[in-house]
Amino acid sequence: MSQASDPAWSPNGSKIAFVGYPSRLSETGSIMVANADGSGTQHITAAARPESQPAWSPGGQRIAFTRVTGGKSTIVVARADGSGERVAVGARGYGAVDPAWRPAVLLPKARRAACS
Repeated sequence: MSQASDPAWSPNGSKIAFVGYPSRLSETGSIMVANADGSGTQHITAAARPESQPAWSPGGQRIAFTRVTGGKSTIVVARADGSGERVAVGARGYGAVDPAWRPAVLLPKARRAACS
């Protein structure tokens, strides 16, 4: 790996996800994960197409990221070890970008006035 971008810390701070590029001139990067000290770097995806914007799930179990394939941008979710990959959101053009997770909290229930 020659270059990296789009760093994202895991919720507990023990790991970092990022986009790794095989060379300085490469436009195709793959999602990678490393320990906080830089050791244990592993590929989560193969760099067959442009990938960017990794985002950890609140529990640190999954990573969402943007992938562009044939002019179509999608949001893909995979386990932090790279298994279980699936397309979560697909769109024509470059509409599905910038993945984000909802915080892992209980949302309040809506309250309505009693019907009379």
